[in-house]
Amino acid sequence: TLKPSRDTYKDLMKADPRRALPLIQAWADGARDDETIGLLARAYMKAGHEKEATDAFLRAHQSDPDDREWIRGLIRLDPHQAVQSLEAQIARAPNAVGSDLAGQYGDALRAAGRTADAFDQYLTAHREDPEDKDWQRAMADVDPVRALPVLEAFTRRDPDDSSGRGAYGMALASVGRTAEAVEQFERAIARGDAARWYGELAKIDAGHALAALERRVKRSRNDETWGVLARTLEELGRHEDAREAYRRALSLDPSDLEWAAALRR
Repeated sequence: TLKPSRDTYKDLMKADPRRALPLIQAWADGARDDETIGLLARAYMKAGHEKEATDAFLRAHQSDPDDREWIRGLIRLDPHQAVQSLEAQIARAPNAVGSDLAGQYGDALRAAGRTADAFDQYLTAHREDPEDKDWQRAMADVDPVRALPVLEAFTRRDPDDSSGRGAYGMALASVGRTAEAVEQFERAIARGDAARWYGELAKIDAGHALAALERRVKRSRNDETWGVLARTLEELGRHEDAREAYRRALSLDPSDLEWAAALRR
């Protein structure tokens, strides 16, 4: 702290958030920029001061409404406050609502339990930016029945989009159309983001996913693929094999905390 910077305080917060908090409070006193206020919000949250964190995330969001990180923090701590803040932002400039703002509003509504309204906002976001995978998956999660025709139409327009196919598979799986979901996940895997869609496939057909993953990892040096294999083995009760796969994932990316935490379980 002899030469204080945002990175210094981020490292202090990671090491010991409770001891870092008063230092960050003093450094951020009177700050108006969203990055400094946002760092203070994260410090409050990590130290267990949720009310203060909520207030700071709200201030950071008001300082820079375009930064997703602050509204996400607010949604996590107080979704109803996040809904009110976003509604005020939309009311100030109703003609400037783009896909990001509509999607963030959908996230807040969803966290507040207003799922029907959330779907409407995700649909608006998807129509504004059909390529954004966040809104595709959100629609499939929040209301798979309403999402099905939207995602089916998208995959017809853009058959090579792996995210759209995977989200369509999620919606199909949620309504019990398992065979069709497996087909969509396989197509999504073939087109990219394989680790993500192997995980979704494993939820509905662990044996099928396991066989495909075991073939894939023989020629893979991707830690995510090994991690998905490990989670699938764990779900099937093959804990020793899962640990070995987690070890392989960690060896490929020693910085990944998820694999290290899985090995400690």
